[in-house]
Amino acid sequence: MTPDDFPTPEDKQARLTGLIATGIYLALFFPSFYIFMLAGLFEHPEMSGTIGVILVFLSAACPLSIVAGIGLIWNRYFRKDYKGVYISCTIPIIATIIIVVLMKLIEWLFL
Repeated sequence: MTPDDFPTPEDKQARLTGLIATGIYLALFFPSFYIFMLAGLFEHPEMSGTIGVILVFLSAACPLSIVAGIGLIWNRYFRKDYKGVYISCTIPIIATIIIVVLMKLIEWLFL
């Protein structure tokens, strides 16, 4: 066996971080459909069709960001881009914050 076959401490840390983030995001994946889809649609029954469609697409972006984040975490890990693993762990969090801000902005402007 060569020394390259043994995981480095940096490799172990990135793998542990990726596993924890993946576990958390998988646990939040299915509830995120219901939280985002149902929360905004029942608050304003008088909303127009266009605004409703925009809010539904924004709601669907949250679960998609979780899937994209998990994919990027492991893509970066297997390419040994450990800094990219840590950045990819934050993608669903940042996307959720942006989605919530955009949804509140649309509700404030149009409803």
